Amino acid sequence: MSERKIGERHRGAARRMRLLPFLLLALLVPAAARAVTVWPTTVFIDSRTRTATLTLSNTGLRPEEIEIDFSFGIPVADELGSVRVVFLDSAGLPERSIVGHVRAFPRRMRLEPGQTQTVRLLVQPPEGLPDGEYWGRVMVASVGGQPPIQQQTGNVTMEITVRTVIAVGLYYRHGQTETSLRVDSARAARGDGLVSLYLGMDRGGNAAFLGRVVAEVLDAQGNVVTEHIEQLAVHQDMLWRVDVPLPEGVPVGAGYTIRYTVESVREGAGEGLLVIDPVRGSVAIPTS
Repeated sequence: MSERKIGERHRGAARRMRLLPFLLLALLVPAAARAVTVWPTTVFIDSRTRTATLTLSNTGLRPEEIEIDFSFGIPVADELGSVRVVFLDSAGLPERSIVGHVRAFPRRMRLEPGQTQTVRLLVQPPEGLPDGEYWGRVMVASVGGQPPIQQQTGNVTMEITVRTVIAVGLYYRHGQTETSLRVDSARAARGDGLVSLYLGMDRGGNAAFLGRVVAEVLDAQGNVVTEHIEQLAVHQDMLWRVDVPLPEGVPVGAGYTIRYTVESVREGAGEGLLVIDPVRGSVAIPTS
């Protein structure tokens, strides 16, 4: 997620105007604007150590001013299986949130080009916390790595400063934690140049399931036509849609199926994943 603050300046005039700030998703920020990298991309902390570290690096050519904050956000899906992360403010934090009990040291810093900084995360859970997994997001905000973008309209110059925010998943495990996943429904649908797989996910246990889904389109003879891999995070029961692009010129005819495997593999998660047996299945692809 990124935030752009826009101000307007009139050259040759005494008056000034400012536009209200607005938010954009991080995917809308050009890759060149993301000079700060964060590792790992998913953080696991348990009740024995209550600490973890993040490594921040400035891969750009300009200094970056960094500020770290915390928010609560989990993936949710609508009735069409479109998944998005919904962030809640402090007034709406649910019982699963660890946001109010985690701190970062240091919280603010300046990273010169090529510099790396280790940030320590410390969880101080409340007394009597029930066993289970608690969630949050580490929000790493950076500004200064890119020069302001100027746009000229008539005699008005608009200067845009880009503030980039990287959201890192935070999972705190208190006591005994376990997860499970069951696909209670599966169907496929054809679209323009793709096949959509709809999986009804039923999550069990007291922790989220993190992993991936591997979807393969098979022809009538069982040959793999194409494969698509997508990261998966199931915090609650939900419908998850996987769109599998089809190779150009490959028709989907009678007898075609889509085979799926849900497994405990996730890039950037290290050794913190809760492992389950792979969940496998297949469904027929309709011809129309």
